[in-house]
Amino acid sequence: MSTDGLTIFSDKPVAGRHCGGCTLCCKLMPVEEIDKPAGKRCRHQSHKGCKVYDRLELVSPSCRMWSCRWLMDAGTRELRRPDRSHYVIDCMPDYIGARQDGSDKAESFMVMQVWCDPDYPDAHRDPALRRYIAHVAETQGIVTIVRYDARRGFAIFAPCLSSDGQWHEKETMLRPDNSEWQNPMQTVHDIANATRGESR
Repeated sequence: MSTDGLTIFSDKPVAGRHCGGCTLCCKLMPVEEIDKPAGKRCRHQSHKGCKVYDRLELVSPSCRMWSCRWLMDAGTRELRRPDRSHYVIDCMPDYIGARQDGSDKAESFMVMQVWCDPDYPDAHRDPALRRYIAHVAETQGIVTIVRYDARRGFAIFAPCLSSDGQWHEKETMLRPDNSEWQNPMQTVHDIANATRGESR
């Protein structure tokens, strides 16, 4: 499935990849259905993994449907598993409001989201991740946003998107209507609800 050319999830993991012991998404991702904020460990986690995974279709359908890009995108072949790299690349895009230098007007940009573990705030500087961000920017013209929680974050403009051919990190703002950033799981949640409705 894709949104404006940005793949948001696939049906099958990349050959040879599986979550294994990685549960970093369970810490970093917000999940509205179970009142789980971004950057906080899920109350359903245990040392063995998710305590309600077998019931996720009832408890949190979006968790069951969501996967990270490391798992689903063969283009992440250089990247380490999220629990080793300390960031999760979201399959779901989002939109942010940002001002160009010297402008009072906020523009809306579709972005690829990288959720960075606040305990490792510089993990986004991983050279392999920067190469992947550059590839996405070159092939899809998409800006990347690094997020530490639901509000803190900044946009990364790859050299191909910058007039001077350099990397740039820019602070971002709330959406132009000053509402909160949209929960990135909301699209998956909507799809899950629609699917359940169609099967009734």
